[in-house]
Amino acid sequence: MDELVVTEVTKEPYEATTYHWQDKLYPHRFNFKIIDKQENIKIRPDTFDVGYSNAIILSIGASGKVVPLDTKLKEPKDKVKIKTEKNTLKEQEEPYSTEGKVYYSLHKKRERDSLAPQEKKRLTFEKTGDLCCEVCDFSFSEAYGERGFMYAECHHKNPLADLSKDSVVNTSLDDLAIVCANCHRMIHRNRPWLTLNAVRELYEKQRNRKVDKQA
Repeated sequence: MDELVVTEVTKEPYEATTYHWQDKLYPHRFNFKIIDKQENIKIRPDTFDVGYSNAIILSIGASGKVVPLDTKLKEPKDKVKIKTEKNTLKEQEEPYSTEGKVYYSLHKKRERDSLAPQEKKRLTFEKTGDLCCEVCDFSFSEAYGERGFMYAECHHKNPLADLSKDSVVNTSLDDLAIVCANCHRMIHRNRPWLTLNAVRELYEKQRNRKVDKQA
């Protein structure tokens, strides 16, 4: 962690219904004042206070919920699964898999501005009357009617994940592309990520091969 801010709570936790960020609601709020700032902190039990480490991880996983410093993480399970009746699907008359258990994880993400993709979609719709994929020309509106109206995904031609640690960029609308979910997945499925032209060539090659078989 580049920086850890040490604070003192000045107002006990309370719930709010307003949006803290545009894309997600964080209801658990509290007021505080800054006491100290620490840099280059390693949030690991072997190099940092265990109570702080656990509390930070659990709070992030619970969307900012206030967590007591003495809250303990659950012990990690052995990665090697023992063959039992519950996890041996092929040997059961009605195979099933146990899912839905809640767990917490810590991730680092790049800040993104949602206004740029929104503006890209708005201008594209004004110009073309639809949001068609720039790779395969798929239209959610044509395929799903009203439910798909004005829907598409927005792809950064210059991946933010490839930036160096402290770099930031100014994203213009020309740096964004309108794509469908399928093509977006194919672009990012494996590294190195494909350019629009590269994934378009793959799509057209497969489409032409299908046409040739049907002819």
